[in-house]
Amino acid sequence: MKKVILIAAALLCGCVSAGTNYDPAVAMALPTGISKAEAIQKLGQPNNITVLADGTSNLLWMHSSGNALGQGRARAVILHFDAQGRYTGIVSSTQTQIN
Repeated sequence: MKKVILIAAALLCGCVSAGTNYDPAVAMALPTGISKAEAIQKLGQPNNITVLADGTSNLLWMHSSGNALGQGRARAVILHFDAQGRYTGIVSSTQTQIN
């Protein structure tokens, strides 16, 4: 009986995670002028790449996590790169926590 209760408790307290678990501090500290490849090396694979009509692009990293108790966190950052693939700045950065 104790085993069943322990297993049930472990399942109920499980966690879920989605996206690329990047470090927001690293994203904020990226120097302008680095290449897309360098940014990806530092942050991991982006979740989305949007190429704009002028040849520039926005790369999106997002990550969310939560548990069975209804607690969760989400964060996202969008970085802009010029037509030559060089980082020019942050378009948007958000962080949310649900308790």
